[in-house]
Amino acid sequence: MIYIERNEEYERAYEITINKDELQTILDLIVKMGSYKETGRFRAADDSEPDFENYCFVKGETLPNGSPAFEDIISFFRFKSNGQDGFQNDAIGVEGTKIILPKLAYIIEGLIHDNSDSVRDFILYPYDDELVSIDERIQNANAAVNHIDNADYSRKVNALGILRDLFDKKNKHEYFDVEFLKRMFNQAANAVSYQQISETTYTKGEKKLLKDFIPHIG
Repeated sequence: MIYIERNEEYERAYEITINKDELQTILDLIVKMGSYKETGRFRAADDSEPDFENYCFVKGETLPNGSPAFEDIISFFRFKSNGQDGFQNDAIGVEGTKIILPKLAYIIEGLIHDNSDSVRDFILYPYDDELVSIDERIQNANAAVNHIDNADYSRKVNALGILRDLFDKKNKHEYFDVEFLKRMFNQAANAVSYQQISETTYTKGEKKLLKDFIPHIG
């Protein structure tokens, strides 16, 4: 796979070599051990196709390893809003338990399928908010609440709502094990290598009149 790095000064091309068998093993581990579950009502993916009678999906809504993304489906329904959820009756909702995977799983899936965009996502992953633990999120949210003056009622209530939601997620164990994700990333990093194969440097010359341009011939 070729990955292109561009900015205003240069363009570099890299050949990316991937041990896909090793990445697949890591991906399977993340799906099995790095996920959590949420129960409620969700919007299904636009390309999914539900079986309304048997309470399952016959197309779409699968995890990267092929397993169903939903468990214990209670019902399907249709959104009837013309707002941001979609046009009349074109969005499927599902009530049940959804398996939530970390972004890292989808990045690794992209690498396995030679998606060059996943290379950049993988490079930037160590700086991703996903690697901020639930306790650190709570600590940051609590500091934000304390920083807001009580007279600023709207912002205070909003900040308290964010803090409440984080405590709720912690109590329900709806968060990722950050240390596990770091280990999985480090293992995956050893399965991906790169080699620069070309570089183009952009330089700006002196501004001149177009009539003085001398074309290269031959």
